[in-house]
Formats: sequence, structure tokens, C-alpha cells
Amino acid sequence: MDTNPNPWKDLDYEAEKDKYVLNDKSGLDNLKKILDDKKVVKREKLEKKYSGKKLEEELGKLDDYDLRLKLYPEPFIGNPDAPIYLLNLNPGYDEINKTEHKENEKLIECIKENNSQKPMTYPFYWLDPALEGTSGSKYWKEGRLQKTKKIAKSGKYVLQTIPPRLGDLLEEIDHIKLSKKIFCVEYFPYHSKNYNVNKKIILPTQEYNRYLIEQAIEKTLNKATPENEKKIFIIMRKKTELFKLFGDLETLQKENRVFICGSNGNPCITKNNLKDGWKRIIKKITE
Repeated sequence: MDTNPNPWKDLDYEAEKDKYVLNDKSGLDNLKKILDDKKVVKREKLEKKYSGKKLEEELGKLDDYDLRLKLYPEPFIGNPDAPIYLLNLNPGYDEINKTEHKENEKLIECIKENNSQKPMTYPFYWLDPALEGTSGSKYWKEGRLQKTKKIAKSGKYVLQTIPPRLGDLLEEIDHIKLSKKIFCVEYFPYHSKNYNVNKKIILPTQEYNRYLIEQAIEKTLNKATPENEKKIFIIMRKKTELFKLFGDLETLQKENRVFICGSNGNPCITKNNLKDGWKRIIKKITE
């Protein structure tokens, strides 16, 4: 009997209101209250500090940490047996997600099959050509323009081209093969534009994701594990937080099995970001 069953198989996808595993409700209610209280305090500070358009701009950011529970959770993407683990904090949020999660039948099908860990042609489903043009496909597969810091003399922002999240892997590896070789696991399974780790509130479903990561780490640390069964971990965001949550990652980093994917603002899997780790990652994917 599986002592750590996948809770996402029990998600009620037909729920008219919020979409979450019922055991998470109490923790989510507490977390929402904390976020709402912080928002009130932040608003008061902003109203004292700013006015006019600047105040309006800053107030517009207050909702960035809101939990979007009407969207289908995406706790992980891909097959846990994949050799490359992408460690992330939580699935993000874009306004278009509301429409996609209601109307894109192929996406909804992929999310359901993935969350239930059913076999899929494209386990990392954002590489499926059928999802071309969706927000997730663009996030992982397309580059974008992003404002950099202001230039000191002019005080203006400069637009910089940011590579797609999967970066150079998209050019190096066949997409069907790549989708079977990478597994992205989120520390927190629900959508929000921004997310800060809250160590005091651990949802029941988070325990399963922690289990997946800890099992992969334990197996990789075990000297008896064959090399072809060991994992490589790529930290996409928040290295400090993830190292605190999973202490053995630091040990694996010394063994060249953990690599940091650039800065938080540019977490792309590119040769430049991963430096010496690039060849090791390609070897792991192609072996």
C-alpha cells in the first residue's frame, strides 16, 4: 500500500467555487487571513508614502500575493521518474489563466491527467504542440522583453530580451524526449502572481510534494543507487528558501548535482546561467 498517496487524484474538478483538495481548506483559510492582514498594513503604509499615479501603481501590486483558488492547482508538471528535477515555489498567475482554465479543453485534460499521474505523450505538457500559444507554453518556450533597472543618467528603463524558461534545452533536445526527462515540482501547489514561503502553515497536499523532493534527494544521496537512477536538481527560484527547506540540497550541490538557474528575475535554463552544469545536464538527459 502506498504510504504517501497522491492527493491530487481526489481533486473535485467540477467544483463551481474554489478548486482545492478539501484537506487544505483550513490551512488555506488561515493563509488567506494572514495575507489579507498584511495587505491592510501595506496599504496604510503606501497611502502615507505615495499619492497620485504612483500610489495607484503601488496599490495595484497589493493583489499579487492573492491565492487564485478558482484555477486548477498545478502542483507539479511531468513524470517524477524523470532524471532532471526543476524546483520551483508555486505556479504563477496571469489574467489569461482565468479563461484558459475554463475554456481550453486540451489544457484542462492535460492538468487532470498530469495531476493524476497518468501516462502522457508529453508528460511535461507545456511542450505539447496542442498547447501552443497558451500562457504556460509561452512562459516555458518563448522569450520575452523585460524592463531592466533604470539607467543612472537618463533615469529610463531599458528593454532586454529574456530567453524562454527552458532556454537552450529547446534547441538541444527533441521536445517529446525533453518532456519525459524534466519534472517541475512546486513547493506550494496553488496559483498566485507572487509567493513567499510560509513555514508556519504547511498544507496536507504540500506534504506530498515534499515527499517527492525528499525521496529524489535521498535516492540520489544513496551510494548504492545506480548512477542512471540518480537525479540532477535545478533550482529555478529562491535558492536560499529551498536550501533551508531541503538541507541536503547543499550537500548535493557540492557533488555537482544541484545547479542554480541564474537570478530570481531570470530563471532560464541556458548555457550561460548554468555554466559548468550545462554539459552535465545534457548528458543526464541524453543518457
